Amino acid sequence: MQEEVKKNLIRFFAIGLLVLVSILVYHRFSFYREGPSIIGINLTAYEEQVEASKEIHISTKNTHSIRINGNPLQMNEGLEAHSIIALHPGENEITIELSDNFNKKRYYTYHIYRPVAGDNPITNLTQARAQKNKEEAEKETY
Repeated sequence: MQEEVKKNLIRFFAIGLLVLVSILVYHRFSFYREGPSIIGINLTAYEEQVEASKEIHISTKNTHSIRINGNPLQMNEGLEAHSIIALHPGENEITIELSDNFNKKRYYTYHIYRPVAGDNPITNLTQARAQKNKEEAEKETY
């Protein structure tokens, strides 16, 4: 009877230890499961800006490298990066590519509209897209 109690206690502690090790391993490799991600950026999905450039500040986690529109950025030790992007008149698409040490990649896309100078100024992103679609439709008819 006493040996059976010992065996049950050993099984109980072995299972407990196995569960504890499993939890620790699960949390130890959470960065691999999550992959690279942005935790802070001074952009919104769609925005308008009159200036010819935009300074971008990015804070990331689980990230090894950052590229904006294909150009690599230097990160500091806090996994933050800064860049100034030139904006042409009209719609500008900003694509941010993050990759981690395991070559897992994640992409984020932002749109910045810079007003076009002219007789008939376009005042927002929706109008810019409508104008672009109209111009493309006119090219197809010719």
